Amino acid sequence: MKKRYTLAKDDLQLFRQTVVGSKPLLQDRVTPYPPRRTKTALPARRLIQEQVDASFYFSDEFQPLLQEEGPPRYVRPDVSPYEVKKLWHGDYTPELFLDLHGLTQEEAKQELGALIAACRREHVHCACVMHGAWQTYFEAADATVAGAAS
Repeated sequence: MKKRYTLAKDDLQLFRQTVVGSKPLLQDRVTPYPPRRTKTALPARRLIQEQVDASFYFSDEFQPLLQEEGPPRYVRPDVSPYEVKKLWHGDYTPELFLDLHGLTQEEAKQELGALIAACRREHVHCACVMHGAWQTYFEAADATVAGAAS
């Protein structure tokens, strides 16, 4: 690489004669900032603890009063019921997906707790849980539609 500023030999000799006997300055007034620590991945121990903490969201003793027909839909009192319709029609795109097919109830609780912890940690507002609990409902609806068509 080519040097941008070069001194002539006379100028360099003059500079060296001028600075003979000088001492370097001491850095005693301003302390440089320590280097910033980069964000690292959460330690495995903390992730496990978050999953354990999240597993307390659920209770085996609670029996909710669910609708007799159709999938359950819940909306907080301060949210418009139209939001469920927008979610059902796909106006919101989930950022995280969780498939619970083939998991036991205990495994599903662990995975759901981990999903909630991940959503809180990463500030995710929309997640999708595929559970298959209403599979028999949809199969019955398909059979009814097929029976009506024949």
